[in-house]
Amino acid sequence: MIVPKRFLEIGPTPKKVLGSEWDTLDVLPYPGTTFVADANKPLTLIKKETYEIVYASHVIEHIPWFNTIVVLK
Repeated sequence: MIVPKRFLEIGPTPKKVLGSEWDTLDVLPYPGTTFVADANKPLTLIKKETYEIVYASHVIEHIPWFNTIVVLK
């Protein structure tokens, strides 16, 4: 079994950021946030294939329909 080594959560709650083992990306600079960026724009600050798992619960519904292809890349 392959165990993933790198995790990224997009749009975590502030509680989840604190003490998390995951790297995090949020539009607001909460304490412990790894990256501050707008997930509606290309994430050029993160290299492709950096993370084995990306978790984005409660994020996709905030993306305009016409921007989904760009964001999901």
